[in-house]
Amino acid sequence: MRAGTRITVAMSISGLLNIYKPIDWTSFDVVKKLRLMYKIKKVGHAGTLDPFAEGVLPVAFGQATKWISYIQRGSKEYIALIYCGTATDTADIAGREITTKKEFSPEEIAAFSRDDFATIRALLAERIGSLSQVPPMFSARKYQGQRLYDLARRGIEVERPAKEITVEAGELLAASFVEWSESAVEPVPSKAAGFAHLRGIWEEYFARPLPRPISSGKYMVLLVRWLVSTGTYVRVLASDLGADLGTNAYCAALLRSAYGPQHYTTASPLTALPPDVAELTASELLLSADAALAEIPPLYIDARELQKLYWGQSFPIDPERLDADIAPPYRAVNQSPGAPRVTHGIVNIVYTEGRPWVKAERMFPA
Repeated sequence: MRAGTRITVAMSISGLLNIYKPIDWTSFDVVKKLRLMYKIKKVGHAGTLDPFAEGVLPVAFGQATKWISYIQRGSKEYIALIYCGTATDTADIAGREITTKKEFSPEEIAAFSRDDFATIRALLAERIGSLSQVPPMFSARKYQGQRLYDLARRGIEVERPAKEITVEAGELLAASFVEWSESAVEPVPSKAAGFAHLRGIWEEYFARPLPRPISSGKYMVLLVRWLVSTGTYVRVLASDLGADLGTNAYCAALLRSAYGPQHYTTASPLTALPPDVAELTASELLLSADAALAEIPPLYIDARELQKLYWGQSFPIDPERLDADIAPPYRAVNQSPGAPRVTHGIVNIVYTEGRPWVKAERMFPA
């Protein structure tokens, strides 16, 4: 957009779009396109996806941008295609090859195939739970006010503090050994049955051919499903898995298949969106807080209690109204007769002299 160009603001809307981000787009590219397309200034997204990645990108409009911090608390599911045998400086297919290729011997291939890749399944199981992960240099995190990727592009590496992450699940979906020649459109598998299974799983998730590796040669190819907490770098998980296997690895393709309640099968491609705000508002694509925050449990309150929350007041609540097995926060939902049961905000529970009180964390415009 040229300097000084203004967006003529269209009708006010609020809600969440479950967008399918295509490869080679940044997350901000998507926001910028939607901002211009619908002439809306207040647009934001939850959870940055790298340009090489695709899949679910929640995009919020208007007052719904206040939901983003809660959306980002949800777990994320990824399907990762991993090429084992070499590494890149970014740990993904967009990077530069930085290691000598380590090809697997016939004996290693036979051993992996004989036990149906049980070694890899065991390694994935070992890395479930709370883990420490060092952010990669090629990332958007900041060091002394500068993006790490800007430093990395200038050949500067700095120490990065490890961050606590949670891996809820790690599952090997398919594996095969293949060889890519310089001019081949498809790889030559070492075992036809294993590759056919891998390609079948790939085609369930990705609507494109297997990507060529950054250089020709022999590779072990893995398809892995991970369910992780926010802030987890899946390409680092892929690289670490390669190291555990005694080789190098990088992420060749990455699909965010789910983000909280949003799923890739219901995500809208940019090319399939309504052309204007009026049609978007009339469609079922724009999600309410109830749908966008569906993983946050509801707390049903009456009109008087709701009014107190909007006034910034807390109120005591009977413990019987709280589910001891479900931790806060909760969605505040009005259950008064005749009132629409919609989410009005997010509340927490605080205790005063052992008694629970409901306190507003963030209220949404009425």
